[in-house]
Amino acid sequence: MEFLVNKRLLLIAAMALVATACSKESELINSGESVDMRFNQSMEWNREHASPEINVESEDYNILAIADLHVGTTANLDRFLNIAEREKPEAILVDGDLTGGLQEDYNEFEKHFPRDDSLRTFLIVGNHDLWYNGWGEYYARFGSSSYCFTVKTPSATDLYICLDTGGSTLGHLQMEWLKNLLESSRSDYRYCVIITHINLFRPRHTESTNPVVEELYVMVDLFTEYKVDMVITGHDHKQDAEVFGVTTYIQVAALEDGLSYAGYMNLRVKDGKIGYDFLTINE
Repeated sequence: MEFLVNKRLLLIAAMALVATACSKESELINSGESVDMRFNQSMEWNREHASPEINVESEDYNILAIADLHVGTTANLDRFLNIAEREKPEAILVDGDLTGGLQEDYNEFEKHFPRDDSLRTFLIVGNHDLWYNGWGEYYARFGSSSYCFTVKTPSATDLYICLDTGGSTLGHLQMEWLKNLLESSRSDYRYCVIITHINLFRPRHTESTNPVVEELYVMVDLFTEYKVDMVITGHDHKQDAEVFGVTTYIQVAALEDGLSYAGYMNLRVKDGKIGYDFLTINE
């Protein structure tokens, strides 16, 4: 009996320690705003800034996508930017987790990332970017994390939709915006590509954050119904591609320094077809 009581006391003590640790971690790293608050701020930004349109003289074009830089250090980012300067893509997608949320990380990212028009860049926020109340740093520097841009060739226009899943959920307002956008506008475009940090499918066991299951079902149904061609994600660090219905779901490898598999993705539209290539940063 005494052993049972002591065992229960130890269990309660352990639970209390975990709760305390989680509480301290929450205060330390969690962003103070909700996804709906971030979405409202993004919409305010969008109202003041026209949706970007990239005009391409050729029918073919390339877009490079990177994710999970976790700056800090920037060796792989610098290597990638050298490649981008040489390859001259139409745009670069930065698919979340630019930083670890600290102001000094954002400062370091900005020192190395181009701020002119030589490389058109589209960013979204990741879960690590929200640590230490990092949304304020992101928003002040880059603005919206829920927005669209288009790429127009001589014969067609393609739609790219960027989503804020930094908190692992779209939230009610962003989900309704996405539904309305696909319903009202998808048919106006040849290809539709979604960019979201949190990966929808989990090809391996990890401790990284999962999407909300009920939301996942809704998103997959939407992407199937409206014939979304490609969903580009990061978060899981390892490259992967799965086809479900009419949609290709892609995970871009992390670009973080120190990873043997660090890489990026080339989205290509060529001869009227959309495709992709996975590339390592050392190639």
